[in-house]
Amino acid sequence: MIRLTLAGALTCSVLAMPVSAATFLGDEFEGSYRYPHLENATVNGGQVVVAPYAQFTFLTGNINPTAVISASTVQITFAGVGKYKLADFNGIRLKNLSNSNIAGLSLNASSTVPGFDQSRLSFSSDSLFFNFAGLAFRANDQISANVAFAETAVPEPGTWALMLLGLSLIGGAMRSARSGQLRSSLT
Repeated sequence: MIRLTLAGALTCSVLAMPVSAATFLGDEFEGSYRYPHLENATVNGGQVVVAPYAQFTFLTGNINPTAVISASTVQITFAGVGKYKLADFNGIRLKNLSNSNIAGLSLNASSTVPGFDQSRLSFSSDSLFFNFAGLAFRANDQISANVAFAETAVPEPGTWALMLLGLSLIGGAMRSARSGQLRSSLT
């Protein structure tokens, strides 16, 4: 009975772990401009750490987009006027080199680029993609996107202490039960 109670307490403490709020803060990113296919990096923006933001500027003719990554958003601002050529992919990939916890990417209503909609955004667990193929841009046009993260359970120090206490009690109960069996077999 004691074993079942202790095992139940340990299980409850593990299930009661809080979920941490993920962000990009402290993560290292690699930025690249890709054209005419997603696999082809034509401009490498280098690597930076998000603390409290990271910035990439891509020199792509007159338009020159600048991508700013913060805790959970990406803001892209265009410096000049121009139109991107039609292609399978003509845009930016931002790759998280530290984590693979991206679960979603949605266009923010504050975006000002005509024709840029949700269908031009895509993501993988470690990358964000912005496809500008065929779109015209004006100076200071902006694209803003919100990032959703996969939830991860991270135990707090109190939870760790409760788990260790539970394991110690289970170990003690098993040891006393075993030594009780040993004593009864000797008599």
